[in-house]
Amino acid sequence: MLELTNKKEVNMFDELLINHSAPTLAGIKIANIFTYNYNSKKELCERIVFYNKLLHKKGINLSILKDYNSKVIVYVYNKEKLKNYIESEEVSKFLCDYGYNSRNMYKNIQILSEKMKNYKNFPHEIGIFLGYPLIDICGFINNFGKNCLYSGYWKVYHNKNDAIKTFDSYNRCRFFYTNTFLEGKNILEIIESYSNYSNNIN
Repeated sequence: MLELTNKKEVNMFDELLINHSAPTLAGIKIANIFTYNYNSKKELCERIVFYNKLLHKKGINLSILKDYNSKVIVYVYNKEKLKNYIESEEVSKFLCDYGYNSRNMYKNIQILSEKMKNYKNFPHEIGIFLGYPLIDICGFINNFGKNCLYSGYWKVYHNKNDAIKTFDSYNRCRFFYTNTFLEGKNILEIIESYSNYSNNIN
């Protein structure tokens, strides 16, 4: 295993990863993002490599979408779920309309990253890469972000009750992950513990 020297920064990265990406780590969401302030670019790159090796067998990958002012936007995604989603016919057509002319997942992530370097705000299509329902993304665009039925992990324009149930499941997952992390367990142990927990309650 890679030895990461700055324990304080490692703990902060772990905390952000778990707090913001628990649903993805648990396999119930396609992807999450979080912002991380770094002191050393070298240590940041080592950390990304470390977690990609650690989570490889779980099908989870970490990428840097944007690097600015000693901050990075870290993208955490389930490779199989993301690939299946962006390759679906309707989503693929939507992305094509926004300049994503490839069905290759990694190529599309690269295009998103390039766009984000030139955007002060997030481009609308980032919702696809986070697994938001296409119908809600279109509702957001068509309504200029207003008139939603509910606002949670994303703004909901259709199927409000289903969305609320989904948001509740994400919140329960985050609660479990953060509390188990505070008990001193590492990420792989937390993933395993949550899997056992969710199997017992389902």
